[in-house]
Amino acid sequence: MKMLIGTSGWNYKEWIGPFYDDDKKQFSYYSEIFQTVEIDSTFYSFPSLSFISGLSRIAPRDFKFSMKVPKEISHKKLLDIRKDTLEDLDKFLKLVQPLKESGKLGALLIQLPPKSKGELLENFTSFVSCLDTSKYDFVIEFRDKSWIQEDTFKILKSYNVGYCIVDEPLLPPVLEVTSNLAYVRWHGRGERPWYYYEYREEELKEWREKIGEIKDKVETLYGYFNNHFRGYAPKNALQMIRILGIANEKQEKALNKVLGYFESTAIEETKKKGFNALNSENVDDMILVFIDKKRFERAKEEKSKVEILEMNENKIKGKVKEYDFEIRVNEKRIIHHCEDWKKRASTKQFCKHIASVFLCLPENTSKEILKKIVKDLDEWSFVFNFK
Repeated sequence: MKMLIGTSGWNYKEWIGPFYDDDKKQFSYYSEIFQTVEIDSTFYSFPSLSFISGLSRIAPRDFKFSMKVPKEISHKKLLDIRKDTLEDLDKFLKLVQPLKESGKLGALLIQLPPKSKGELLENFTSFVSCLDTSKYDFVIEFRDKSWIQEDTFKILKSYNVGYCIVDEPLLPPVLEVTSNLAYVRWHGRGERPWYYYEYREEELKEWREKIGEIKDKVETLYGYFNNHFRGYAPKNALQMIRILGIANEKQEKALNKVLGYFESTAIEETKKKGFNALNSENVDDMILVFIDKKRFERAKEEKSKVEILEMNENKIKGKVKEYDFEIRVNEKRIIHHCEDWKKRASTKQFCKHIASVFLCLPENTSKEILKKIVKDLDEWSFVFNFK
């Protein structure tokens, strides 16, 4: 069983920095790191034969291109075989033939419009019954909840057509396998658009068990991250590869590079916010430099649970519930040991416990220390320690 994880597309300006060094030979670098990509541009128009032939030539031998079937078939003609959709599909399949012949063609994704099952069922059933699944791997992505039911899966199974598993706000991630492959698309969990979203590592780890449930049922599992903004997709794809335990040396190196970029960028953003907050002289504004609003609200709830055990001009020591902390002003160190602090310390961000400490301290003391942290952020160490 092969697990091939990649991204939806590879040519994005925003990836220069976090993933690419510059705008030159992007696919060459991409294909050194990933073994598959999903081509989205074919959804908007039929590709040229020269484009497909070029991809076939430059891609490594074991590389796989999945691609979306043109919307002319799925959205404009709504899969209606009376409107020559089978002829359109045949045209598309002839254009992608160089990839097929070189063994580099992955799955062909038919993304339905957001229409109900009642509106499209007749067209859908007639269309999928005509697909040549002995030669091509077809996958259907539904965009309406009414399709997510057992009789839909029975239709897909009867014609050996794959079901696209999605991670998005509007549809549940149903772990259904209807053909010899599994296909997962991580769209993101944001709002307008969904894909402007960075998956947290704990959200990605939820998928380790889910993929474990389906991987033994298929020959190949394709997975693509569609959250391309700011380079989130290659970061999350590489994290997923590591979580699944299939990362090679190049992928580990690429992930460490991406993580380093995001950490340094996050710190630079914190610096900018910090210098703006210095002008306000407001403790809440200064704390919000280092924490998001959701965690800040939790910090206010934790304020009553802060216990100061020692405090002088150089050191503040205490507990928040069962968690110890120390703020060593002269050493420019904050030491703490909750799990959220462990994740956020490398980007110089507070957890709710440390934020609650600054809310609990006398206002002038908080201001003085926070100003020092903002002004000398690079010199401050956020340390995960204690039991």
